[in-house]
Amino acid sequence: MGQVTAGRPALTPLSGEPARERIIRAATRLFYRQGIPRTGVDAIIDTADVAKMSLYRNFGSKDQLIVECLRRLDIRYHDWFVAQVRQRARRPQDALLSLFDVLDEWFGSDDFRGCAFINATVELADPGHPAREPAMAHKRRNREYIADLARAAGVADPASFARQLMLLVEGAIVTALVQRDPGAARDAKEAARVLMAAALPRLPGQAADAPPPGTGRR
Repeated sequence: MGQVTAGRPALTPLSGEPARERIIRAATRLFYRQGIPRTGVDAIIDTADVAKMSLYRNFGSKDQLIVECLRRLDIRYHDWFVAQVRQRARRPQDALLSLFDVLDEWFGSDDFRGCAFINATVELADPGHPAREPAMAHKRRNREYIADLARAAGVADPASFARQLMLLVEGAIVTALVQRDPGAARDAKEAARVLMAAALPRLPGQAADAPPPGTGRR
């Protein structure tokens, strides 16, 4: 998934913060808005209003700053996303579909530029770049969260189901970015209903063609 920006848990103003925090916040904004390769150290220190030596003293290099930005963003995004899902759904079955409602809202924001973690792996093509680890950790965290919801909903193989649903989530994010398709999350949600209908247990006496509880259209 991705960046948390306007309309989501907003980054607090830079003024009054320690230099390290100002650098992280400035870099996170710039990396997402204009891309990591196009964001130079000078732009970061100008935005953060710190001396260049402050950046190197705190992080050692731009690469290590990228790593720290992604680690922080992973925590902030995950906390925001889980809170948004909880606001929309009380039951695990409903939460699995609400994932896509949260994505739909995110895609409609003016500053949506895709997933910061997908962007980072594309922009930093070197598979040995240190930023690959926090990007992959973010994806694992999301997949484990979906698996936990699936397990609570009664899915027999939550790990496999989570991998399948993650394909829909990631596909929706890329489609919304590349094709500027406002309906990408809604289309993915309909595909998720099909997966859930096959994966969730049915109640005794429930018709074979009836959707399992919690998968009705809303």
